[in-house]
Amino acid sequence: MTSVLHVENLTTVVARRGVEQTVVDGVSLSLPAGGSLAIVGESGAGKSMLIRSILGVHPPGVTMNVSGRVLLDGNDMLAVRGRAHRRILAHSVGMIHQDPLRSLNPTYRVGTQLTEALAFAGGGSGRKGRAARAVELMREVGFRSPETESRRYPHELSGGQRQRVGISAATLTEPALLIGDEPTTALDVTVQKKVLDLMDQMRARTGASLLLVTHDLGVAAERCDEIIVMRAGRIVEAGSTATLLSAPTHPYTRGLLESIPRLDGPRPRRLRTSAEGALS
Repeated sequence: MTSVLHVENLTTVVARRGVEQTVVDGVSLSLPAGGSLAIVGESGAGKSMLIRSILGVHPPGVTMNVSGRVLLDGNDMLAVRGRAHRRILAHSVGMIHQDPLRSLNPTYRVGTQLTEALAFAGGGSGRKGRAARAVELMREVGFRSPETESRRYPHELSGGQRQRVGISAATLTEPALLIGDEPTTALDVTVQKKVLDLMDQMRARTGASLLLVTHDLGVAAERCDEIIVMRAGRIVEAGSTATLLSAPTHPYTRGLLESIPRLDGPRPRRLRTSAEGALS
């Protein structure tokens, strides 16, 4: 089966103020076309830094030395630079961020942000065509009055509505890969389900693969075919969702599962850190 994303021995060393730290350590993974993969682990496990390394998006003020191999939709991402790199990302990747209020520009109407993204990706037929496409996208993700709501600013929308705009922006070019970086963390449980259902619907329509970054094993179990577990920048366990959750082999994975709160049974055990003699 063709892989939309193939990563081999990806290693990222961050250098800041003369100090180097390995934040992604020899990660390899493969995501087939139409497949879904969850990256799970506690805060600081290296999940988001792995995504940054795959996409080549560097935080300001930090030098990131990335080695290994990243093939995205057939493109060698570590070999391309500049505008060519941005064009590949614009066409092949849709990104849904954790906090839609921060990912959207507060000074622009949401419809304008969608039309600008279409213009950069080369979509639509002129300014009016792109504006019409933006309204259509907002209707597809559940806005009842997209003509009116497209003229609102991000702060005038609810958290769930902003995330719907984010999904519209992520899927407007019908990318091969959809990445969700903790896309439901800031939402309440009922809105979380609606957003995840919407992501599934958009994937079914476009045929996109899903790479989901989450600390919520329940979300990973429900939405993804496979799971990889990260700790300290490394993959400690990987496999099909059913196998990994029913018969985990690594102590850290078992610790994550045991730390999930339950309404029945004993109180969950606190996940220990390395300083406390932890799971290794």
